[in-house]
Amino acid sequence: MLLQVLCCLTLSACVCAVLQEGFCKSFKDWEGISINPAIQDDAAVFYTRLIDKINEELAPTPHKLAVKQTLTGVLSQQLIGTDPRVCAHSKSSPEEFHSLQLDVKNKATLTASLQAFIQGEVLSGGNAYKCSSQTQ
Repeated sequence: MLLQVLCCLTLSACVCAVLQEGFCKSFKDWEGISINPAIQDDAAVFYTRLIDKINEELAPTPHKLAVKQTLTGVLSQQLIGTDPRVCAHSKSSPEEFHSLQLDVKNKATLTASLQAFIQGEVLSGGNAYKCSSQTQ
């Protein structure tokens, strides 16, 4: 309930600042300890816990898929043969995600960061992948 109130107040155009004390006291980490806003923590860890907590709270309700339907995407790791004469197979492994960790250093725009994120990589040497159906 406090999360709903916090979100509503944050979205309200007439409220410039929101007191987060109630939320910080009620929101617990994985060990059951309340958030201390005076301690800087990893935003990714907080966000992951927040999504987990929302999913836990929504699980017994008709809205149990709300996070999945609104905040979840699917990444696909693909292995594609670089030479179709040797191997034309490909392998795709879909994986759900709630956030992306993008490299922003030396990137002028979000688009540049996303382009770098999806940039392919040639696997070679000890990092190489041999297709199980390849006979050569």
